[in-house]
Formats: sequence, C-alpha cells, structure tokens
Amino acid sequence: MSTSMPTFAAVEPLLIRIDALVCRLELASKAIQATKSEGNAPRATRRLYEGVGAGLADRLSTQLQELRRKRGKAREGNTTASVWSVVSASACAQLLDEALLYLQAVHSRGSDSGPGLCEIADQLFSEIAANVPYIAWKGYSVFSAEDSYDKLSDVIRVRYPIGAAWDIPVSVHEFGHYLSDKILAKTGDGASEQTIKQYLASQAARNAAQKADVHTTWPVWLEEVFADVFAATVLGPAFGYSAILLRFDPSQPAAERDGKHPSDAKRVYILLSTLQKLDKEKELAGRLSPSIELLRRYWRDCCVSAGEGANAEPLKADQTLIYGYLAMFYDLLKQSAPLIRYRSWSSVAQLQELLKNPPAGGVAEFKITDLLNAAWLCRVQDPESAGTIDASFVKLCRERLDHER
Repeated sequence: MSTSMPTFAAVEPLLIRIDALVCRLELASKAIQATKSEGNAPRATRRLYEGVGAGLADRLSTQLQELRRKRGKAREGNTTASVWSVVSASACAQLLDEALLYLQAVHSRGSDSGPGLCEIADQLFSEIAANVPYIAWKGYSVFSAEDSYDKLSDVIRVRYPIGAAWDIPVSVHEFGHYLSDKILAKTGDGASEQTIKQYLASQAARNAAQKADVHTTWPVWLEEVFADVFAATVLGPAFGYSAILLRFDPSQPAAERDGKHPSDAKRVYILLSTLQKLDKEKELAGRLSPSIELLRRYWRDCCVSAGEGANAEPLKADQTLIYGYLAMFYDLLKQSAPLIRYRSWSSVAQLQELLKNPPAGGVAEFKITDLLNAAWLCRVQDPESAGTIDASFVKLCRERLDHER
C-alpha cells in the first residue's frame, strides 16, 4: 500500500508543534473567557476581567489567528524560518505566562480570599501613577511568596497573606521598579531624555569600569536603591514603618546577602535620609520629623536588643557613597515627576479619626497614601488597635472602589 508523504520531512513535526501550541492557547483563552463578567461572578473578578482579562483574551485570539495562518502555510509545504518562528520556545511564552498570572489573580481575588486586598494595592498604584501624565498603569497585582516585580507581564507580586494597611506599603517599592522604566529624565546635556532605568544602567556601567566593588551587581543594586527612594518619596513615613517594623532584620543589619540588595542597615539609611529630604519640602515643612525620629529610634533600639547596635548604621564611607545616589535619585524624581512626591500630611490627623470611627454610610474622600500614613500612626500610638484599624482601612478602600466603578 502506498502512503502519501509530505513534500518535506519537516512538515509533519512542524504541524504537530503548531497544533500543540494552538491547543495550549485555546485552553488558556477558554479559561480567561470563563472569568468574563457574569451575574454571579465576584465584583473583584468582573473588574479584573474588564481591566485586564478582555485585553489578554484579544491578544490570545490574535496569536491564535496567526498560528492558524502559519499552519495553513505549513500544510502547503512551507517550512521556512518565518513559519518555524511561531513555535519557538519563546514565541508564546510571555503570553501564556501572563495568562497564568491573570488566572492566579482571579482565583486569589475570588470570594474565598478575603476583601480584595490586591485590588486595594492596584488602586494605590493607579493613584500614584496618575501623578505622571504620560503613564497609564495597566498592570495588576497578585499574591506570591515574596514581594517582587515581574517585568515581562507588568505584574506586582504581593507577599501572601497580608495585613492590608501594614504590608501594602512595601509593594510600592516594587511599583518603583515598574516606574523606573517609564519615568523620563533629562540626560546630562539637558536636552535629550532617557528613562530612569536607562540612567541607572549608565551609572552601573561607570561603576563597573571603575572596578568599584566587583562583588556588587551594580545595575540591580542601584535599582534597589532607587526603588527605596521612590517608595519613601511617594508614600512618606508609611513605607518606613512597614519596612523597618515588619521587614528589615535587626539581627543581621550589616549582612550583604547577594550583591544585588543593600544591607538592611543601608536601606534604613536610604529610607530615613530620603524622608528627611522630603520633610524639607515646603508642603511638609518639618511635619514628618516626629515620625522620622521615631523610626530611627525603633531601628536603633531593635539592633541594640539583638546585639547588633554597632551595625545599626552603615560605615561613614558607605553613607557618603549611598547619600550621593539617593540624593541624585530624589532630584531626578523631583524634576521628572514633581507631582509624585508625598505632600499632604495635614490630612492625616483627620483620617486617624475616620479610621477609628468609620462612617456607617456614604463614601469618604481620601488618598490611599494618606490613609496608610494615618493607619500607621494609629497603630504606633495604640498597638492594640492594629486589627480594628486594618479592618477600617479595608472597609473604607473597598467602599471607595465600589463607588468609583
């Protein structure tokens, strides 16, 4: 019996690869479509589909159309590089990774996951991004084992589980990684522009050329410094409270763990120095000083208690180096995105009362940055109130989110 064989031996394996990839994309597309707005879907799920899922479904559809078109060419015996390119390992990897992250986000925001804490983080990021007119925040956040930023998909990973008012401020550091690749800064000639991330890369190359500390991965290290400066600049003391009281380790303040992150003692120095610069701006005029001194005392006393008092601050030479960078990054933000820095401390006292006695009806007016600072002040003034204040914070944010959408 004669058997009809393809003109080229490569056609059959190529078709198998295309069919397998089409199947994977169709499965991802069906899963995303299943999250589409329905009457019984949680509001958080509906909002996430409208903001992210619909666009992702369109991109999957476009990629499927292209794959089917190339499959037709392959069946005609076309096995050129342009056809093979659609089935390469990386061709759909990012799209499928984004689909997985989206579906994970849908699950984590479902009715069994609590009061939509990732939505509150998204709301905060949108509030911050709105201060830079040419940036439209289209990403979202998902729960993860650790806080991080996923550049491929513009997803902020938030450490799970979280106490909303207490952990969300740390995620602003990760949002700084996102904005470093978006905010434009003037270059040395004052005429052209580059992103802050590009500027950081040029600084890193200069350090590498000067053979400054060959054990440091300078591009990553400098971006971590920038992200801390960014978070302190846009969020004020709330970032300091979350980082110093909940994240930084006073038992190992001087530990240089990976060559990519400054030690916790250096990060505290970066954070407090940035807050001091912020405190000198005319809108704040010294109002942050009590919080700055309290944070400094908390860190110093914790290090002493852990037997590490001598390492609570970085060496003077390191302080000089670090201060040069943080001052540079602070000025870059001030020049490139002047509206992004925190400036409304005067409303914090009033918001403390709102958190202690949230209204029974109506939607309160506030910025999340202010509400986070008010929540932390309530907690340090009355540590026993943490659970009540956190619940009030979530309630107020959810009511505002429901009202706006």
